[in-house]
Amino acid sequence: MVITRYKVKGPKLKAAVVADLHGEYSTELIEALKTEKPDIIACPGDLATVGEYDDRLVDPERREKRLRTQDGALEFLREAVKVAPTYVSRGNHEMCIDDVFREAVKSTGAALLENEWVEYCPGVFIGGQNSSRCGAKYKDGKLITEDRKEPDIDWLKQGTPDGWRVLLCHHPEYYDLVEPYADLILSGHTHGSQIILFGHGLFAPGQGWFPKYTKGQYGKMCVSAGLTNTTWVPRINNPTELVIVEGGLM
Repeated sequence: MVITRYKVKGPKLKAAVVADLHGEYSTELIEALKTEKPDIIACPGDLATVGEYDDRLVDPERREKRLRTQDGALEFLREAVKVAPTYVSRGNHEMCIDDVFREAVKSTGAALLENEWVEYCPGVFIGGQNSSRCGAKYKDGKLITEDRKEPDIDWLKQGTPDGWRVLLCHHPEYYDLVEPYADLILSGHTHGSQIILFGHGLFAPGQGWFPKYTKGQYGKMCVSAGLTNTTWVPRINNPTELVIVEGGLM
């Protein structure tokens, strides 16, 4: 794991971005957070895998693996809140969370933001944008509601708070949709595109080959390469990373 730092325009706020943890609790990560002493810890999606897919509902091995990711995520949150206020948004792997998981997150002291804003301090707001996958719903192992191709941003259009707005948005490909409503956007999802050659990523979900957003700073958005490797494709020139974003640049 490397630590990557970005400077942005805005108030003096230090945010640690923990993206795509996928339930892999790490003492190295916790110790790094303690050393960094951020003002907030932002988890923009895929903290764990929550919810069932129809073809995997009865697979005990996969179900057990998913439950382990939830346990790891909750263990991380319990330690993270001791370091700084911690905020979580939903990614595609949290597509079908229920009240049991919501209450479990709440019990850690972290805030789960589902298409909503909360005030961190006077004049600074933290928001969480749901993945479009969060529109899918299953019952008895069957898909009853299709997930949307685009995220639900009606909550943003209905009004944004007056202040500096930090939006946790798992998918960087949503940038054009959400950019007008935020001052800083924190994303993940791409895992840095797994393979980077000659400074360019090869593939990212939601963007396809030679994606525009892989890892780095793009306008108002900072994209993390994430903290785990959940696929058989190896990371090449693309280490896992903890991202530190600091406001105050004028």
